[in-house]
Amino acid sequence: MKNSWHYVVGDIHGCYQEFLKLETKILDHAKKNKKKPIIISVGDIIDRGPCSKEVTEHFIDGRRKGTHDVVLGNHEAMMLASLQLFKPELFKNLKRKFPPWLYTYKERFSEKTFKEKMTWEAYLENLKSLWFDQGGKETLQSYGIYSDDPKNWVLPKNHLNFFLSLKPVLILKKTLVTHALPKSDNIDRVLNALRTRKKVTGEIKEAVYSLIWNRSMAGVNGVKGKTLVSGHTPVSSIKRYKNQKVIQIDTGCYSGERLTAWCSEKDKVFFVRAQKRYF
Repeated sequence: MKNSWHYVVGDIHGCYQEFLKLETKILDHAKKNKKKPIIISVGDIIDRGPCSKEVTEHFIDGRRKGTHDVVLGNHEAMMLASLQLFKPELFKNLKRKFPPWLYTYKERFSEKTFKEKMTWEAYLENLKSLWFDQGGKETLQSYGIYSDDPKNWVLPKNHLNFFLSLKPVLILKKTLVTHALPKSDNIDRVLNALRTRKKVTGEIKEAVYSLIWNRSMAGVNGVKGKTLVSGHTPVSSIKRYKNQKVIQIDTGCYSGERLTAWCSEKDKVFFVRAQKRYF
């Protein structure tokens, strides 16, 4: 929309109170300039902080109103893969299916590197604690679940449908938003796959994997004149790579640092300090 400005927010990680304070700054700035604010999260809205449920509900409501959206982060992907493996019944009778362009853990294990290192049973034992220990524990607790046994894990259907709907890239007027630092050719592959809905290949799955996990700047550039904005890798303050047209915006709120937003139309940065170290 011509009268809207976009505000990209770094990894929230369940830090709801900090996000609300940052959102207030964003709303005030947009109002002062007579613009409609569109708030975009780079993903990882869940895990580690205490209020993943509340953050998720806020973005579900915001997306319904057309004021908020979220890119898929690696923590959302870990949660979906863990629930799909250990509680597959949660995905029955949902409006959305597990995204074909996301790896399942069974697919990952089938790769030679995993099969040569451990048995399927050992792999399962590692996976049981992987998401839980990386902040999934705090996410489950925000839903009132205090068990490390996957049999007891559950999320509301509308929340699962929301997470299943998240895309690995969003295109704004002047900006591409991804969670991590993907190579430009991987962005092109993913955009083409999402646009054409062709059969998903292993190459496309690997491309999506890079959009939510890669930390290396090698081969990373803005695409088609747009600036690439990502989170995933914590930095002390917003980090710019001017030649590559890349901005990193995760400033480590969950670890007691800051939550940061960037307005693409005005090239303006906003931040709030974390109330405490959560994880």
